[in-house]
Amino acid sequence: MGRRQEQTNGRAFAHGQPKDARAPVHETANRQQGQAPALHVLQAAIQDGLNSGVSDKTLRQIWAEAEHRHQARNG
Repeated sequence: MGRRQEQTNGRAFAHGQPKDARAPVHETANRQQGQAPALHVLQAAIQDGLNSGVSDKTLRQIWAEAEHRHQARNG
């Protein structure tokens, strides 16, 4: 446990709360803040897909095109 966490737990304990009572809340908040940019990117990608509409291509055709692009870029 880092020094900052120990200080936070010490303050919580001083206020009559169990030592680790606030830790899960802080961990969840920090995790959510770290995931927010990735979530926005994912939401934007989903919206782009929805906006593009239905394709006339089959999944096999789409996959083959993606493989061809990958091979062209990466050899």
